[in-house]
Amino acid sequence: MAKNKTHISVGVVDLPDHERVILKLIFAVSHKSAVRNFAYSLSDLEHANIVLRDASSETPVTAQPVLNVMDSTAKHDGGAPTMLRPLIATRVLAILDDYFAQQQSAPVETEGSHDVAIVNDRADDGTQGDSDATRHIARDISLIDDALLNEDIVVPPPRTADAPKVARKRALVVDDSPAVRKQLEIELVHFDVDVDYAASARQAIAMIDANEYDVAFLDVVLPDMDGYQICKRAKARSRRTKVVMLTGKATTEDKLKGTLAGCDAYLVKPVGRLTFQSTVKNFLPLSVGAQSLKL
Repeated sequence: MAKNKTHISVGVVDLPDHERVILKLIFAVSHKSAVRNFAYSLSDLEHANIVLRDASSETPVTAQPVLNVMDSTAKHDGGAPTMLRPLIATRVLAILDDYFAQQQSAPVETEGSHDVAIVNDRADDGTQGDSDATRHIARDISLIDDALLNEDIVVPPPRTADAPKVARKRALVVDDSPAVRKQLEIELVHFDVDVDYAASARQAIAMIDANEYDVAFLDVVLPDMDGYQICKRAKARSRRTKVVMLTGKATTEDKLKGTLAGCDAYLVKPVGRLTFQSTVKNFLPLSVGAQSLKL
């Protein structure tokens, strides 16, 4: 059964770009469960219910409560409440949930503060029960945390205007899990590639028929068709398309099916950062800003 959920707007001040990406990923998970009390979204400071600010920032924030984000090795001066790095899903959601649960039980009015909006936020599949929804969000949070805790995520700087122009590669990511698609989006920022995303086999085939891809990342298990069939379609469209299968297990039978379909590599989910990059660098060039990374 769907329940009313409190929607919280979160502003960020002076956090690096990769942490903004991480927060967006984590907050997307908070909307998926029918049993969570709070759902979070990034917003501008004017409409934020709370602000996450880098502890070293000197940017003033008025009205909204502030949580300082700081390294676990940094010394806490006992001032504003803190959230320690790394920003992992379980930690971020637990801290924010605890804070707003306390606010609901003992609300404090401050000048310029914004009312918290109550929305009826349904689960993705209205036929699923609370226990099923809980399993889904637990799985997605686990995938996120496995990716983020494997190693610090480094986002390369944008290419400068005078950087030499080269033909960019193109990749396709096919997975029905938003968490997995977001994880690959974070990892592929290290490569000089334009990426398209599909959540179903039907959508993926339409994209393959309309475009020529250098690499396709294909989930083996999809609701409407398995990844091996999509692999065959991609290889028929262009033999130069490299295919990386994404699977929860890689048995001998699975690998045989993949070989017969023409796939070039296997990755077992959840995929660690180093494993992902050591595999993908065989098919895609590193971006200018990531060429110094030790892979």
